[in-house]
Amino acid sequence: MKNTVFTTLLILFLATVAHAQFMFEGGLNYTNLNEKSGGTKLTTKSKAGEAVGIAAGISLSPANHVYFEPGVYFASTGAKVPGPPNGTIQFNTINIPFNIEYKSGYRCGKRFFCGIGPYVAEIMGGSYNYDQYNGIPASSGTYTISPTNGFNIKRYEVGIGANIGYLFKQNFFFRAHYQMGFTNMYAIDPSTNSLKQSAFGLTIGYAIRSCGGRKSNGGFGTRGNDHWRGIKKLKWSRRQFDRRQSMQGL
Repeated sequence: MKNTVFTTLLILFLATVAHAQFMFEGGLNYTNLNEKSGGTKLTTKSKAGEAVGIAAGISLSPANHVYFEPGVYFASTGAKVPGPPNGTIQFNTINIPFNIEYKSGYRCGKRFFCGIGPYVAEIMGGSYNYDQYNGIPASSGTYTISPTNGFNIKRYEVGIGANIGYLFKQNFFFRAHYQMGFTNMYAIDPSTNSLKQSAFGLTIGYAIRSCGGRKSNGGFGTRGNDHWRGIKKLKWSRRQFDRRQSMQGL
């Protein structure tokens, strides 16, 4: 827990120093588990859960098309286990993705974006619930989480993710993402038991974007006098300004 908090604070601090564009978002996460027990693959089904978090876009190119976008997200993951007996496995995780994003258009307009990158996740806790079946009573419990072997579930997971979305001029956006875990989360007999997570999510959010001004570039790489409200002598309309920015690839 201390490591996650420290990493989160470090990411937010570095993003602030780099004058990043912050994006707050939340939505649904559909996750599943690729599980094997004793070498036999078990059947599972996707489970819906929430996903909320924040990302920070740091421009890597003069035209503001390529961004480094680290983030911190809380997600409810796991899977449904079809019976008999029916059951549910759930994990509470903190995901920290490190994506490279491409964004079309210019900084203050409508933008299509897509990205890919690795992620690190910390399993904060886990539980299971199974229904009563054929005289067997219902059961529930929690998993023991530890970074060392000999416990139920490993604490840390790594994988890769990809996302695609669209950002509106009003700063609202939607995003679809997919993640695939590489880590075998089972710490007991990992040679014969395997548990790996995958997730597909849909989120909506709001981006805090600065579009500059006459005296400040807002920390996003746009020249201060590019703000359309600051061009008084030329008396350009917003539409004309948008067209010029688009032609310059900003």
